[in-house]
Amino acid sequence: MAADVATLKKQGNPSAAVERLEQDLMVLKSEQENRPAPSAGGNTAEFDAFRAQVTRNINTLTSQIQNLSQQLNARR
Repeated sequence: MAADVATLKKQGNPSAAVERLEQDLMVLKSEQENRPAPSAGGNTAEFDAFRAQVTRNINTLTSQIQNLSQQLNARR
């Protein structure tokens, strides 16, 4: 993630890159939320743990994107 942030800071138009990341995160979150429920024979505890981790990762990335966006706006 740190490398991605560094790359964004070096790009000529970081606002566009931040917008693309926000869109990608919205798509990932939508896909994750709209997944069908696991079948009755599946290990639901394992799946729920995975889903919780993905949600935390998405929330962390969203927060980092918001921070980057605020930094970019502060430079203007």
